[in-house]
Amino acid sequence: MNAKITIQLEKSVGRATRAHYSSFVEHIGRAVYGGIYQPGHPEADEDGFRRDVMALVSELGVPYVRYPGGNFVSAYCWKNGIGPKEDRPVLPDVAWRQLEPNEVGVDEFVSWCRKVGAEPIMAVNLGTGTPQEAFELLQYCNGTKGYWAELRKKNGHREPYNIKYWCLGNEMDGDWQIGHTSAEEYSKRAKMAAMMMKSYDPAIELILCGSSSFEMSTFPAWDRTVLTECYGLMDFISCHRYYSYDKKSGRGYREFLAAYADCDKGLTRLEKIIAEVKAEKGASKDVKICFDEWNVWYMGEGTDLSRLWEVGVPREETVYSALDATVVASLICTIVNHAASVGIACLAQLVNVIAPIYTSDDCAIKQTIFYPFKYASELMRGEVYRCEVDAAAMDGGERGKIPPLACAFCAEGEGAALLICNLSEEKCKPKIAAAGYRPQKMIAFAADPALKNTFATPDAAVPVTVDLQQEQEIEIQPYSWNIVCFRK
Repeated sequence: MNAKITIQLEKSVGRATRAHYSSFVEHIGRAVYGGIYQPGHPEADEDGFRRDVMALVSELGVPYVRYPGGNFVSAYCWKNGIGPKEDRPVLPDVAWRQLEPNEVGVDEFVSWCRKVGAEPIMAVNLGTGTPQEAFELLQYCNGTKGYWAELRKKNGHREPYNIKYWCLGNEMDGDWQIGHTSAEEYSKRAKMAAMMMKSYDPAIELILCGSSSFEMSTFPAWDRTVLTECYGLMDFISCHRYYSYDKKSGRGYREFLAAYADCDKGLTRLEKIIAEVKAEKGASKDVKICFDEWNVWYMGEGTDLSRLWEVGVPREETVYSALDATVVASLICTIVNHAASVGIACLAQLVNVIAPIYTSDDCAIKQTIFYPFKYASELMRGEVYRCEVDAAAMDGGERGKIPPLACAFCAEGEGAALLICNLSEEKCKPKIAAAGYRPQKMIAFAADPALKNTFATPDAAVPVTVDLQQEQEIEIQPYSWNIVCFRK
């Protein structure tokens, strides 16, 4: 395949930051119990958190972790997860049909975040919960005086947590969601919570609940309504998007390869809605996008539905292929290219549940999707410049014709990096036009698309680093992701 990638260096189109490489931990399956937390395990620290998992999370470098859900949060009472553990109730979680022992709550999660060098993005229950309960959680976390702040101190946490980002509910337009409601009713709940919370702590930033997916029938009407009602009080609006295909029949395979183009289309539509509402309001402030759930998700894969109403039963434990990693990398390209409007992005999730980190009782391993996320978080930061791809279009199924290469380019100081994802079955030797930049090395992930990292073969598919000479031809393998690093 012949291709040329031209970096348009005339003007930055945004800035990629650490916040674009955030993640998500929900109380589902083995994400918490058997994932980040496993008292009695040989790797458990004094608080019951697995050191091997913390090491891998620290290696990923996630700056923010959304918590505690997800669907879970819409029927969760945070007050059950504070105080002496022996006094906390074990309760059914109706979202995922499991038992919640409440051994990990807000205090424990904040402690875990600090251990791995992250900060929490706290989600509040606006399903069965009330704005008042959300307001009380804020007081508990960030307060210095009053009943809830004093209770936190009594529970052994003297200093306030100063949590900055707060999600006002989760996927409230979805009929699967506990407390599902209309855009108008949700707006009332969100507005009431926002008024109280921002009055108490003006330093926080609030994330309005947008449509659950770009494919929802409610999108983008829901987003327009809630923005219109709540614009002045909000700092972000959320969006979620997952991609997969039918592995048995192959149905949707072409569309899966074109995920990055679909994601680009959805984010562009949401950007347009935000701009229109801002103009209608005559507002000076910008509301950004919090892309707080995105990933490849083969729904139901790795789930044991024979065991319900137990603690830490396997659920949504996909073992990712090298191809999945390339699609994840292509989605990172889209997020980076929308950095001007997307302020935060959270890979969902972090451990065991559709996650880059996978644990057994013996070890914790890196899934294939660990690597594009890790290297992008390290290298794909700074000023973002548009990439023009000149190559014969490939078939994206119902998504139409798309470029076979997904690309993103970031520059910071004397260095720069170009993420290239080849979604085609053809090898490519692209000509790269990036005036003033010389290629230094390339991180290449070019494994058999079907390869997976498992407990038996944890290093079956890993990237390699290749030093590049100034005039060396760069070769991009089929179905691969690659990061070319440059210097001025």
